[in-house]
Amino acid sequence: MRINRILFSFIFGIGCFALWAAEESSTDKILDTSSVKLGDRKAQADRFYHLGLNEYKQRQYSEAAQNFAKALRMDPYHEGAQNYLIRVESVLGT
Repeated sequence: MRINRILFSFIFGIGCFALWAAEESSTDKILDTSSVKLGDRKAQADRFYHLGLNEYKQRQYSEAAQNFAKALRMDPYHEGAQNYLIRVESVLGT
């Protein structure tokens, strides 16, 4: 029974890492704003905002700043991304 838990945890960890790696490689492809419809751009902006928000909560400020900036490239009027980018920049001293 204990071996099953360990094996499950190991396989789950590998799966999570694979999803993270796939997401990292696909985020730069998303930034081509010229070919994305307005509604899709807003949805992508929200996605980057929430990624940045999670990183902000984990005190990963550099990564959060990058995602908030990506959100603003997709939707320059995204208030949440604007506010948190200001917060992150003040923490980072930039």
